[in-house]
Amino acid sequence: MSKTIDQLIAEANLRLKAARTGLIIKLRYTNKLSLRGQLPPRPGSEKLEKYSQRLTLKYLGNAVGIALAEADALNITSQLIKEKFNWADWIEVWTPQTAIIADLLERHKAKYLTKNSETSYHNYYLACYKWLPIDEPLTVKAIAPSLTRHAQDSRSRAVTFIAATVLVKLTEVDLDLEPYKSTYTARQGYFILKRDMRRDSP
Repeated sequence: MSKTIDQLIAEANLRLKAARTGLIIKLRYTNKLSLRGQLPPRPGSEKLEKYSQRLTLKYLGNAVGIALAEADALNITSQLIKEKFNWADWIEVWTPQTAIIADLLERHKAKYLTKNSETSYHNYYLACYKWLPIDEPLTVKAIAPSLTRHAQDSRSRAVTFIAATVLVKLTEVDLDLEPYKSTYTARQGYFILKRDMRRDSP
């Protein structure tokens, strides 16, 4: 009986654990694989020390892809030990304009949590961002479905719109989201919401 993808990933992760790589293989909802573990800060990051990050891979979630991901994990570990790890070997050079949504989410969360609680992040932002296609660049086309799933005069649309504009600021690209703006203004609720959500955001 052939093994399932989950079983193959679990076995590969056991081997990586035995090799003390500190990395694990994860299967994304897009059926692509990624590595997760303590890695040096990415180019443009404000962090100085290693922290838990995801490295998105182009491999499909099949036996061949898992074998390639495992080999990459061992290669990364070797580079880290030899102090020769370089993000340029593993990703395209990060720029705000070309960053995928997943990278922008990590950068926003890291900065937001330096001055705010995990609870407020979950309440205001995570509930909105979970609908975004995280493996795509941030564009109006990528954002629009997460906005239009809420009625235009709803508080949910207002929260999602503000959360989206925060990400747009990180890209340094002029994206026109005004057609999707909420008309929610109940008892000045929108203005209070806007103040609270943008406090200490990038």
